[in-house]
Amino acid sequence: MKRKLSTEQTLYFIGLAAIVIGAAGFFFISLLPESLRRFLVGPCPLLTLTRFYCPGCGGSRAVYYLLHGKLLKSLICHPIVLYGLAVVLPFMVTQTLALLTKGRIRGMRFRPWYLYAAAVIIIANFVLKNVLKLIFHIDLLAI
Repeated sequence: MKRKLSTEQTLYFIGLAAIVIGAAGFFFISLLPESLRRFLVGPCPLLTLTRFYCPGCGGSRAVYYLLHGKLLKSLICHPIVLYGLAVVLPFMVTQTLALLTKGRIRGMRFRPWYLYAAAVIIIANFVLKNVLKLIFHIDLLAI
């Protein structure tokens, strides 16, 4: 009989797959000519049609700034990126250690409030960016 994976083990393997797929996608896109890259990673359709930022607007820029060590700019562009790093990195590291030590070092446990906090951050970011842009004419993504 097969042993069922725990929630943490399942999330760990999903995380590993996401890292591999993300790295492969990044590598593939980096090989493309600039014009094709701009077409594939073009402007947000919601922003183009409505002038409203979507809940994900700023995410790519936030990752870019994070990878270049500009944490404040990353936070301003989309706080979910730094939150995700603060939750996912320790989770993946401790789960790797748990796997390598056969459980002698315990991995970080998944808690549902991680997702609730992420949802609150995404919604608050969406509302704040749109209110600042449309009412006060302050565009946080034009930094």
